[in-house]
Amino acid sequence: PDVSQKDRLQLIKMKLTLDNMKMKDSLRRNCCVRVRSVGMIKTGLNSDVTQHALLLPVLVHHVRYHLSLKAFDEKIGYVFKDRALLQLALTHPSYVMNYGTNPDHARNTLSNCGVKQPRYGDKRNRLSHTKKKGIVQLIDIMAKLEDLDGSQSFIQHNERLEFLGDAILEFISTCHLYYMFPEMAEGGLVTHRSSLVQNRHLAQVAKKLGLDNFMQFSHGPDLCHEEDMEHAMANCLEAIL
Repeated sequence: PDVSQKDRLQLIKMKLTLDNMKMKDSLRRNCCVRVRSVGMIKTGLNSDVTQHALLLPVLVHHVRYHLSLKAFDEKIGYVFKDRALLQLALTHPSYVMNYGTNPDHARNTLSNCGVKQPRYGDKRNRLSHTKKKGIVQLIDIMAKLEDLDGSQSFIQHNERLEFLGDAILEFISTCHLYYMFPEMAEGGLVTHRSSLVQNRHLAQVAKKLGLDNFMQFSHGPDLCHEEDMEHAMANCLEAIL
């Protein structure tokens, strides 16, 4: 049933009343926790040191990961000069959204240690580069002008490189098929190209290269199914291209 205007106004009024009740000082209470100081040693380690210590697993993982990428270079027979770009091509969006492979350490540093609710940059600027849906957001995205300075993107996953690699893969396949089948019509070339660039075929190539051993992704329900994992591996291969 449709909600009347009267009911909507009443709901808004009730929400405002509830917010006012939450903000009253009379409803708050302070909890006092007493800890004995007998046997305690003052080390001088404050919350900022603890915060940095909890981030050590992330730092160690970063160093070990870049050392392991040398095995990937040997496997494909090519050494990437820009190591940061290689890491970006191997980073799944879930890895960034869930604070990497050590989410508990990162969440603890942000919520329990150091400065409470730290501000990193402009929140509006961060939200402007997240995924958007709907016609209003689409119009806003299409209305944006290009960056004439050519600044580097701060999006820390491989979806942009995947977009570029997908176009390169189709271009190479198109040129190869065009000269391989000079007598074939346009419809046949499109069919051959579609079969070549399928995700299941790209996933098999990615498995031969061992991308599943180097791809960074968060452990969660998103990639539990084999089809989802193969799709992510195919996207990772396109990003490397």
